[in-house]
Amino acid sequence: MYHKTFAFVLLAAVVLAGCSDDGTTGPQEAGYNIYIGAWWANRPDSLRPTMFFYVYDAGDLSLRDSIPLPVFPMDMAVSPNGRSLYVRSDWVDRKPGFVYKVDVATKEVVWTQPVTYWEGTVAQLKGGRLLLAGHDVLSTENGRVVGHVPDSLVPGWGPEGGTLVAAAAVDTAADGHTPFSVVAVLDVETGETHGRYVPHLRSGRRVQANNFRLHPDGRRVLVMGQYSAYQTAFLIGDVQTGETLLENPGMFAPLGEIAISPDGKTAVVTDPGVPMFGDSQPYVDIYDLEAPARVKTLFFGGPQYHESQITFLPGGRRVLFAPLAYFNDSPFRIFSLNTMDTDTLITMPGARMGAAPGLGAIGVGPRP
Repeated sequence: MYHKTFAFVLLAAVVLAGCSDDGTTGPQEAGYNIYIGAWWANRPDSLRPTMFFYVYDAGDLSLRDSIPLPVFPMDMAVSPNGRSLYVRSDWVDRKPGFVYKVDVATKEVVWTQPVTYWEGTVAQLKGGRLLLAGHDVLSTENGRVVGHVPDSLVPGWGPEGGTLVAAAAVDTAADGHTPFSVVAVLDVETGETHGRYVPHLRSGRRVQANNFRLHPDGRRVLVMGQYSAYQTAFLIGDVQTGETLLENPGMFAPLGEIAISPDGKTAVVTDPGVPMFGDSQPYVDIYDLEAPARVKTLFFGGPQYHESQITFLPGGRRVLFAPLAYFNDSPFRIFSLNTMDTDTLITMPGARMGAAPGLGAIGVGPRP
């Protein structure tokens, strides 16, 4: 199953570059914040790290603020009005993690709720009134559990406005022994599933789903998974027909991320570039979801990274890409889909005051 292991990243001073009107920024980004989760410690093995979110202006990329956190942020979501952050911690020493609602203005924790399953995602649903955290469906108002995803399913991300998400399960072939992945559309309120897609290459070879997202149309699922010990594919599948609409079997690592633009027309997919055999360079694939087709691959120099986070900025034409490398410089990159400019706009290289930070969740939301 898909599992996130966040690495130490050596960070330091922030270097900012300006933006122009050629597609690298736009009026849609005015009044929005970028949140980058991190922690600092005097030593990498420190038991008392300082955890917080860096808060940047999404328009000019200036560092506006920081928000202290009670936990290391593994996943997060920003409320539609920008007033609240929902932060999920990881399990520690076999103890369940928690979800925290943090007030952006006061920087205080509003409520805390334990999560029953540490894999999965944090996703806002039903216009921000519900929060999917692992297998639990929570009320964003008070944090109470109002629903539960069956233990046989691994829930993934779904569009914010409704109650549908992508969910994966394991089925068994006709021989009664061979397991394979199934991705369906799950209604977290009713528990009903709609449609079914068995991730597979057009050759018929099945793919084990490790990461998956539901398209806003509620019918297509975007899947990243393995079809051999060292080969990974990105797929777009139709849960109504079961057809594979697009395949890219030439990826390496199964720990990449998928993001869908707000208008549903574009997807970006990361490949950490850490194959089990051979060498590769970190890159991001850009897909036209209307064609569908891969339209561009952006390669990034520097160290191979082990995992990453990626998200669209407001307007859907700029993308924030945060690679996570072990003990290497890991610059945050913001690139434009209009210009395909891969210049690094936020860089935090080296070490500061002997501290070794880690990097967690990232998110974008309106400024309250």
